[in-house]
Amino acid sequence: MLQVYGVLYWGWDIFQILMLYWMETAVIGFWALLRLAVLPADLLGKMTVNGQVVAATNTLLLQIFVPFVAISMAAHLLILWVGFSGASTANVYGPISFASEFIIASRAWVPLLFTLLAGAVGFYESSKRSNFARAIRDRLLPPRQITVVSSNQPADGVASAIGGTLGRIVMMQAATIIGGMFARTYGSMAPWLILIGLKTLLDYQRPDRKTVAV
Repeated sequence: MLQVYGVLYWGWDIFQILMLYWMETAVIGFWALLRLAVLPADLLGKMTVNGQVVAATNTLLLQIFVPFVAISMAAHLLILWVGFSGASTANVYGPISFASEFIIASRAWVPLLFTLLAGAVGFYESSKRSNFARAIRDRLLPPRQITVVSSNQPADGVASAIGGTLGRIVMMQAATIIGGMFARTYGSMAPWLILIGLKTLLDYQRPDRKTVAV
């Protein structure tokens, strides 16, 4: 709803929306990699290294996914900048002016703050190698009883930690860029709102039911 409000009342154009989506993905990617860095060993699974199947480690997984996420985000930014920036980047000369133009002046910091807080909550609730966070929660909050559905399938912590970020990168390529082309071609407000609706629908994921310990 903040995105719709930004189009209607804050004067956001299609490039501002695309930059907001890109920055949201960067925030989500940061939290996803952080979750991957602290996953317990029993949730990491196996991986093939030099033809041999070995137990995955946090370091090995980060060596794979950190460059992938960084390169994908950089390539996506380049595509957006070259294809959609126009006159919007006239006052941008570096990271500071970028933040001033596309985060502070545009008020995009409001939805970005919600994304940051949502990521922090997700990280707090995620599985971790240390019981430190759980101990703090147990001291501050009373124990909860949750009904769960048991499964014989092994837990897949890697997919839950990084899968959403990888899926969002693909979604942004398919929906955001294509939708942005339509919005720029037709030059009206309607395609912008349609783009926001499509992005929101594709972002929405129903969480899987799984066995948890609380």
